[in-house]
Amino acid sequence: WSSDVCSSDLIDTTNPEPFFFLGSLRETEGKKSDALKLYEQASRLDPSYVAAMNNAAAILIEDGNDQEAEKLLREALSWNENDVNVLKNLASILDRRHGRAESMELRSRVIALDPADEETSLSLAYQYYEEGMQSKAGRLIRLWRELGGHARTWNRLEQLVNKGKH
Repeated sequence: WSSDVCSSDLIDTTNPEPFFFLGSLRETEGKKSDALKLYEQASRLDPSYVAAMNNAAAILIEDGNDQEAEKLLREALSWNENDVNVLKNLASILDRRHGRAESMELRSRVIALDPADEETSLSLAYQYYEEGMQSKAGRLIRLWRELGGHARTWNRLEQLVNKGKH
């Protein structure tokens, strides 16, 4: 279907945005391979289209193709090193593929860019805890207590951190 639309006069085939939006539509319809092709077309038309690369990488991650997704996300970061979504997706891959040092650095960057990102803060606090960095985990816990974070989640983490101090 997308090729019929793309070959018609309905859209500008030199503009990447229609391909991106059609890709988003296909993705919500569960047509992941069509979505991936459309995101790739958007990226071909505009190699700096970070959102298209990020969305394509998310599909690759879901399909278990972390290696290709990582390559695509690193390419996206070369265009915009501060894209929060790209940083978060790359951090999740790095947790599985390369260890935690770089993923912790990426999550720290996300928090610096978006201090209200509780999910990333929680992930980073757990990483600190698991790596034996209780003082860093404790700082994040105190910060989120002040910001009114999800109490039960942060309470459980605080119990783990305090237990690890003994």
